[in-house]
Amino acid sequence: MINEKVVLITSLVVAALIIIFKFLLPAILQIIAAFYWLFKPEEKEPEPEEVQTYHERKVYPYNFDDFIGQPKVKESLLISVSVSKKLERAFPHTLLYGLPGLGKTTLAELIAQEMRVPFISIEGITLESKDAIIKVVNQITENTIVFIDEIHQVSSRMSEVWYKVMENNTIDILDQNSIYTLDIPKFTTIGATTDFGKMLKPFRDRFIYRFELLPYTIEELQQIIARLAEMPKEVINMTARISQKTPRLAKHYVFTMQEYAVANDRTVITVEDFKRLTYLNDINKYGLTGAQMRALHALSRAGTKVGKDALATAAHVSSVDLEEVIEPFLVIEGYVARTPRGREITGKGQLLIKEMS
Repeated sequence: MINEKVVLITSLVVAALIIIFKFLLPAILQIIAAFYWLFKPEEKEPEPEEVQTYHERKVYPYNFDDFIGQPKVKESLLISVSVSKKLERAFPHTLLYGLPGLGKTTLAELIAQEMRVPFISIEGITLESKDAIIKVVNQITENTIVFIDEIHQVSSRMSEVWYKVMENNTIDILDQNSIYTLDIPKFTTIGATTDFGKMLKPFRDRFIYRFELLPYTIEELQQIIARLAEMPKEVINMTARISQKTPRLAKHYVFTMQEYAVANDRTVITVEDFKRLTYLNDINKYGLTGAQMRALHALSRAGTKVGKDALATAAHVSSVDLEEVIEPFLVIEGYVARTPRGREITGKGQLLIKEMS
């Protein structure tokens, strides 16, 4: 009798276990798994080696303290920023002129940042009609800064329209058959130009401040280059010497050398990267490019004054590139002289030709 009870109990237990393992256990395991994934702590990916490349470093200044170079212009602008904030007025209309790449756009952005006012940036060539001007002025709010790059490209007719807007803070608008005057909040025009002389005199005269940005010194360029990427002092010095006194060009060269370094699994720019930069981009020890040397050779062969278009053809560049990219440094360094009858090579330019031949 006892054996029969044992057998019966055993059978019931086995049956219960079978039911549990077959039906209940999978459900229980699924519930446990769901809770595990729901409350599982996030796995942190291993942090990469902290290496700052050109892209992560301070390529552009965050404020006036970070801005290297143009000390007199910077001091003057800071004084005006301080006074404008005290008097709660718009920043005075300002014209910045000088060679490309010296920091005109950056200074305009820093002024807006210090003033804590809206910033509108446009190209001078886009102000081609009164409708284009109206589109811009409709965006202006109190104390807005409107930055016009290459402002000398604004046509004579549209220059007159814009400087009247600057002067009167109004613009006349034709609406069907009637004309009404649109009032514009107080605002600031900051113009930037690489060709100061091409602007109409009445237009230039509407700017309260006019600042010339000067070419950078080797020491200033060294400071800028040093904070862009890791490299020996020797490479910093050599890069500064070939950067044609222009921060924009220095930054371009550092970026290119950083690419060479990363391609070779290095985080530090070396002398080899500098040599590759100058070789692949045809830059000589004075920083002159192949196009600039072609222009010098063409002038040397001509032995007389050469017109702009003829020189551009000889250098294999456009007339615009000749004026805006190729010539400026050659003129600043005294290799080329501009005259009313054309360009001519100087004695210094002839000496350079002989040295590099």
